[in-house]
Amino acid sequence: MAGRAILQSVKRERLGTGLLSMDSAAFSLMMAIAAYLGRENPDFIYPEILWSFVALLGFNLINFTVLSKRIPAFTRARLAVLANTALVTGVIHYSGGPYSYFWVMYLLPIFTAALALEGGGIFTTVFGIFALLGFFYRDSFRMGLWVEILEWAIKVLTLLTAAGVMVRVAFNERRLARKLMAEREKAAQEHLAAREKIQHMDRLATLGTLAASLTHELKGPLTSIIGFTDLALEGPSTRDSLGESMRYIDKAARRCKTVIDDMLSFARHQQGDRKVADLNALIKECVRLKNSDLQGSEIQLDEEYAENLPHISVNPAEFQQVIFNLLTNAEQAVRVNREGGGLIRIRTQDAARSVLVSVEDNGPGIPENNLDKIWEPFFTTKPAGVGTGLGLPICRQIVENHSGRIWVEPGSESGAAFRLEFPKSPAVQ
Repeated sequence: MAGRAILQSVKRERLGTGLLSMDSAAFSLMMAIAAYLGRENPDFIYPEILWSFVALLGFNLINFTVLSKRIPAFTRARLAVLANTALVTGVIHYSGGPYSYFWVMYLLPIFTAALALEGGGIFTTVFGIFALLGFFYRDSFRMGLWVEILEWAIKVLTLLTAAGVMVRVAFNERRLARKLMAEREKAAQEHLAAREKIQHMDRLATLGTLAASLTHELKGPLTSIIGFTDLALEGPSTRDSLGESMRYIDKAARRCKTVIDDMLSFARHQQGDRKVADLNALIKECVRLKNSDLQGSEIQLDEEYAENLPHISVNPAEFQQVIFNLLTNAEQAVRVNREGGGLIRIRTQDAARSVLVSVEDNGPGIPENNLDKIWEPFFTTKPAGVGTGLGLPICRQIVENHSGRIWVEPGSESGAAFRLEFPKSPAVQ
């Protein structure tokens, strides 16, 4: 209930000045019609009062429509206070001066000031209006007509009471608005922290699936290192044979370092820092990791990279997380297809205003009734223990945070094709 009240107050705070402009315009239109119909009224100076109402109507319409899109809200509020005060003063002047019943229209600029201005602006508006109202009673003050002076005082007290109530309401609305904005900011920060944590956990889970294949990847070069080291230590050897053993050891050690560096680069938790990066190079790192996972299977991974692909501003770790998730999904899909070998194809393209990346497979494809559901968190068609249903939602969120888009289409050889599009920076278009 409290949250709903705060939200309603913020909406009123946001729309207060605009709604007041609409109400002022509607009231001015009715008064203009009344002024025209009552043009024989001896207290009216006609047609001046009619034009005053028309001017008040016109300003509030322009303020609500045209100026709201071109002038900052605070500047527009100050302009509205000044214009409404001047036009209402003209209405009062042409409708009888101190005897006019339109003095209550001074509430319009007071309400506008209370809703949109700070304390100093409200104080200046209220006491400025008191001075203008006193201007119409200047003869009464000069001649000491206490009945009319008392009438002025009653009008001032009425306006002051209304102003006090409106200021109190407006300040309460602002306090609630600030409270809601603070809660929204806190919620946004918590959401961002939770999203980053989930993304990091997803990356670590992906690394877990690579552990067995990477163990095999490291076992080969480590066996070579041990073998050539034992050979060098067995006994005397020529300088040439020792050098050859050391070259094999060096090559095997560098291979181990490359595998470990790839894993650390992929696992490293980076904040949302972006830099201009070569997407082809980032994808190739993911492919190297995935190829080690595909060793011994009949799945073929084809690569097709556009030459001179423009570099794009991305978070490298997040981009690679998207690519690896899509490659993993494609691998799991083609393993379901038992007929013949599986095929995964990854491709980059240079479009007019964007860079395209596609990951296709020849698996069973995605049923049409699931095309929208796959982007929902925790939705998965995989067996229990295989997937969490968070991979694709995280991919979509990462891509959209990079001002890109991701969608799925039928693949060229059955299966599914995931398309990614990232906008080029102005410098490379």
